[in-house]
Amino acid sequence: LNNSFFASHDTKYENFNFLNFSTQNRIWTLGHFSRGLYVNPHYFGNIKMNEKNKKVRFFITSTPGRNYKYLIEAVKRLKQKNYNFDIIVLGRSKKFKFNSKSIPQNLNDTFIFKFETSYSELYKSVESSDYIIIPLDSNNKIDREYKFRRVTGSMQLIYGFLKPAIINKDFSDFYLLSRNNSLIYNNNIDFYNIMQKAILLNNAEYNNLRNNLEIIETEINDISIDNIKRAFNKKGLLF
Repeated sequence: LNNSFFASHDTKYENFNFLNFSTQNRIWTLGHFSRGLYVNPHYFGNIKMNEKNKKVRFFITSTPGRNYKYLIEAVKRLKQKNYNFDIIVLGRSKKFKFNSKSIPQNLNDTFIFKFETSYSELYKSVESSDYIIIPLDSNNKIDREYKFRRVTGSMQLIYGFLKPAIINKDFSDFYLLSRNNSLIYNNNIDFYNIMQKAILLNNAEYNNLRNNLEIIETEINDISIDNIKRAFNKKGLLF
């Protein structure tokens, strides 16, 4: 462990010498926290910068404990108005709460569920999408941890693939997201309006979001590299 560095989604460790490693800049966190060194790895190789799909595609992960009811209600309303879109849902296990059994049968052609997929399949799914939905809810105790203790892994995909996020305003600032680079909804009731806006954005408006997102991604990348150099220098290692 003498020359080990640790990348962490979560800063809570009950049986881990976090403080000792943290003061040595050896704990790297994916977000800005009161302890740990901010290093956000989000490089996925040479990605394709596709134009916005004519049939808009959303990407979302199936995560235990999340509230997906307002997503389903929004999709119902959008389908009633004949909007052309689909939603890719990825998860580690079919046992997760949000799966094909969670939706009405008349929405089966809208949701594309993929479970137990490889990382290469994950990246292809993200690359083919237009937006990444992060359904964090401030009313959910578990979700509230994602702005003071934990980081959602979807953010690495947003930064790395430059896919505008659809996210609750209560969480957007923590992830450096704004209306300049993503689509922000105020509450679950407003979620339908944001999805509708995402579908209706023209290519110029969509590319503007993505260009602004790239500015933030570059800033995060520069900060991360500087912090890695800082950590290596403290250990007397070459960079």
